[in-house]
Amino acid sequence: MSDGSSERSESEESVDEYSFTCPACSQEISVNSEMKTAILANGCPVCTESVDTGCFDT
Repeated sequence: MSDGSSERSESEESVDEYSFTCPACSQEISVNSEMKTAILANGCPVCTESVDTGCFDT
């Protein structure tokens, strides 16, 4: 069991997870760092409203 938790710790450290909440449509989704970059560049994936880094929590 300790092997499984060690693998999880390494995975969690290498993959950043963020909680995104759109201020326009209130959609809430979990995203990784690549998705965060895409959302910042293209807007909310649901309503396409522009967003900023304040819309993401770690």
